[in-house]
Amino acid sequence: MYNLPFLILMFGIGSIPFGRIWSRILGNHNIREHGSGNIGTSNAWRVNGMLVGLLTAVCDVGKGFTCFFMLDNMMLFGAWVVLGHMYAPWSGGKGVAPFFGVCLAVFHLYALIPMLIWGLLVCIKTKPTNASYIALLIMTIIASFYESQIFMLTILLSVSIVHKHLIANLIKRDI
Repeated sequence: MYNLPFLILMFGIGSIPFGRIWSRILGNHNIREHGSGNIGTSNAWRVNGMLVGLLTAVCDVGKGFTCFFMLDNMMLFGAWVVLGHMYAPWSGGKGVAPFFGVCLAVFHLYALIPMLIWGLLVCIKTKPTNASYIALLIMTIIASFYESQIFMLTILLSVSIVHKHLIANLIKRDI
C-alpha cells in the first residue's frame, strides 16, 4: 500500500503532454486540432515538423527511462509511466515512446535494436503504427531472455499499446 502515492506520481509524470508543450513553444499548430489529434511523438512530428517530433520523442522516452530508476519496484513504476502517457485525462499518446524509455533502462543497448528498426521503418515511409507493432514484437522477443516478471510486464504493456493503437485506428476507420 505504501507504493500507491508513488504509482500515482508515476502516472502523473507519464501524463505530461510533451508533444503539446513542444508544439506550443516551437510549433505552428495545435496538435490536438490537426493530424490524428494525438499528443504523441508521431503526430507532433507530422503536424509541427522534425524538431518538435524529435524533442517530443526525447522527452517521452526520457520520462520512461528516468522514472524507471526513481524507486525500488522499477519495472512496475515504469509501467505506470507508460499507462499515464496512454490514459492521461487530456488525450494522451499511444505509449510507444515511454515504453521505449523503460525498455532502454531495462535492456540497455539491446533496446536500441527495435528503436533503430522503428526509426528506419518510419524513414522509409512505413506507417508509424506498423513500425511500432514490429518494434514491440522485437522488444518482447528481447524481453523473453530476461526474468519472467519483466517478460510478462513487457507482454502486458505491448498488448496495451497495440490495443490502444487498434482502438484509435478503428475509430478513425484507418485499419
